[in-house]
Amino acid sequence: MGRIATIAEFLDADSGLGVHCNDCGRYVELDLEPVAEKFGRDYLIVGVDTPFRRSLRCSACGSRNMQMTVIAPGTRMKSRFLPR
Repeated sequence: MGRIATIAEFLDADSGLGVHCNDCGRYVELDLEPVAEKFGRDYLIVGVDTPFRRSLRCSACGSRNMQMTVIAPGTRMKSRFLPR
């Protein structure tokens, strides 16, 4: 598997994206289908300073101190968490 950075690449590879709050410990796996519908399949979600990364905010504590984790193909859970 090569580079995965856009929503389309995640969906096509059947990979997922987990988001962890470094302040309160909340963890969710994003449902990327609604994200693709809202922003388009070519939307860049992985990178050092992307609009997607800057939009992440913990729904439990409001922190923006978030960490993203790529989830291996076929192992994701379908949580409902959308960035603001």
